[in-house]
Amino acid sequence: MYDYFIIRHTKLMCHGCGCTCTCSRCQSIACTTFINLNSDILFVDDFHNLCIDSVREILRTLGVITNLTYNTAGNRTNGEDHFTAKFGVNAGKRIGVGFKFDYIYGRGYYQNQSTSHFNYTMYGSYLGDRYQAHLLFSTNHEKVTENGGITNDDYITHPESFDDNYATSEIPTVLEQNWNRNDNQHIFLTHRYNIGFNRKVKMSEEEIKARKFAIESMKENEALKEKELASRQARREGREFDEEKFDNEQTFSGRPDDAKIVGDEPADSLTTDKSDRITVTDETADSLLMGEKKTNVDTTWMKNEYVPVTSFIHTMSFDNYSRIYQAYKTPENYYADNFYDPSVLHGDSIYDKTSHFRLQNTFAISLLEGFNKWAKAGLKAFVSSDLRHFVLPDDKGGTTTYNEHSLSIGGQLQKTQGRTLHYDVIAETWLTGEDAGQLKIDGSIDVNFPLFGDTVTLRANGFFHHLNPTFYYRHYHSRHFWWDNDDLSKIIHSRIEGMFTYRKTHTTLRVAVDEMKNYTYMAMSYDIDDQFNRIGNKVSVAQKGGAISLFTISLAQDFKLGPLHWDNVITYQKSSDNDVIPLPDI
Repeated sequence: MYDYFIIRHTKLMCHGCGCTCTCSRCQSIACTTFINLNSDILFVDDFHNLCIDSVREILRTLGVITNLTYNTAGNRTNGEDHFTAKFGVNAGKRIGVGFKFDYIYGRGYYQNQSTSHFNYTMYGSYLGDRYQAHLLFSTNHEKVTENGGITNDDYITHPESFDDNYATSEIPTVLEQNWNRNDNQHIFLTHRYNIGFNRKVKMSEEEIKARKFAIESMKENEALKEKELASRQARREGREFDEEKFDNEQTFSGRPDDAKIVGDEPADSLTTDKSDRITVTDETADSLLMGEKKTNVDTTWMKNEYVPVTSFIHTMSFDNYSRIYQAYKTPENYYADNFYDPSVLHGDSIYDKTSHFRLQNTFAISLLEGFNKWAKAGLKAFVSSDLRHFVLPDDKGGTTTYNEHSLSIGGQLQKTQGRTLHYDVIAETWLTGEDAGQLKIDGSIDVNFPLFGDTVTLRANGFFHHLNPTFYYRHYHSRHFWWDNDDLSKIIHSRIEGMFTYRKTHTTLRVAVDEMKNYTYMAMSYDIDDQFNRIGNKVSVAQKGGAISLFTISLAQDFKLGPLHWDNVITYQKSSDNDVIPLPDI
């Protein structure tokens, strides 16, 4: 089943320089090392902080929320600007709409390093008892200037070897007038229809206070209406209305709530046999009246609640991507190969364009958790359709298209309610299409128990994935890089992970072991000439046939003193094959 709510940090090699992106706060080695093999458009994986398609926020509020944020740093040469605007409003308890605008611009500390990112998102939601829906639309533009790194590391490592002192913005870079542009649009819809039953449940303390306030307000309104009617009646009859006398009058209807039986009951004047009759004493009468009063009170503070038992779910996601790598100037002999016909693009210019759209539909039936005391977990079954379309250039100046379609089924067992034990197991297998034979099994369990006045959490995670390398590892066409790999094997990746968390001290300890076979990655090679210039750059896809093991142990310790926070993470990691996955020990 397509996972819409997990943000994955990935490693991505740029077209020209092979640079990588890492996240210092990630505690999972997979976040900083593994290429996201499940991504069909790896060119935008590193823009996860901007792309709303991985965040999927639906804002719920009782009023109107408007938030404007502007952050700036640096100067005119290396400054950065970040502006965000968020708006959300609800029309009653069921309907909510809003939008988000996000713009980031950074000039960079080195030459040819500017970035510009733009995101706009609109969303809406409807949350009823039986029908619920969320709809989201977003558009993103990411533009990055590529510089290929500095021409000589000695500018940084041995600045004394140069006659002049160079500021960072003056150090020459390998590339200039090279740009990486990504545009993408996303539509996301998920809706469900619930079948269940109604039951009476006790109101919360806040709801009881609100109900009492409403009752008192209603009584006051009725009293004002009666006074107004009495005043009008007096004017019609030509007499003066005495407001003070009206307010002091009290009208009783029926027996008061606090009335009690007092005194002796009259004696029975009939001569009858009382052996088969119930004798009602004063104490018995008061007890019956109090019981009736309690029943009325209990009914007053009860509310009607709709309890969903079964949900019929449909989720649709449409993603459209376009990526352009454009260059007006390329160093001589920088690339080893030229795959285009010379008549297509002359000189050192580059215009590599690829596009891709993906349409996913998932239908699910879910038996919900907690609709009665015996339903300790939720159970879900689903079927998913995945249609993918890709466009790549050919060597004649035209384009080549690829279409892939796959069908998968799966199920999920999940327990999220309660304080002590939670678990989640989901499995999916692909039946037809390009992905036939794939298998994904993910599971997690956590136990929470009190210790020294706070909660300790022990959590275990694990998964087994048997997946195809995604499209751009199998096919990619550009002027200088080209491959068609139809013989790649499926990647096998498994993980066992344990976590200890103690909330009182803000401490988290994590231990994980990963095993991979047929790990697929991009390999880059180049030569260095007499002037220390990189020449003959090549990029290809490689696959490690043997097994690779990764061991990780990580400790996170956060400190807080008033408004000050100091978050710390230290990680030790070890790879069994440093040639394929080189990792620093600490």
